[in-house]
Amino acid sequence: MTEPRADAGAGIAHDDRPAHDAIGSDASAVTFAGRTFCVTGRFETLRRTQVEREIRRRGGSTIEHVRGTLDYLVVGGASSTGWKFGGYGAKLARARQLREKGAPLEILTEAQFRAALAAVPELDDGA
Repeated sequence: MTEPRADAGAGIAHDDRPAHDAIGSDASAVTFAGRTFCVTGRFETLRRTQVEREIRRRGGSTIEHVRGTLDYLVVGGASSTGWKFGGYGAKLARARQLREKGAPLEILTEAQFRAALAAVPELDDGA
């Protein structure tokens, strides 16, 4: 049996995702300056390049792969059917493994990320 494609089921509501993956803290507590972010999934309101630009505008940096130095994994809200049926993308699976080993990385939903953007002013143009 094949795994569902990562972009399948884009219309599934974010409420179908496992809530235990996202941080429970207030999204306004997200720190951008000097922090490392990784972005995964499809976003309902922004393109991935825009998400990464907004991170840089607030003093953060982005990387392509989940590793031990990561501070935040930002997960797009237009998720795949894999979320609904327990299948996770590679980035989320790796982030969960690192968290289980004690890494302090946090997983942000798209809604939490948008709230953090609203709470933290831009520092520069994100170029």
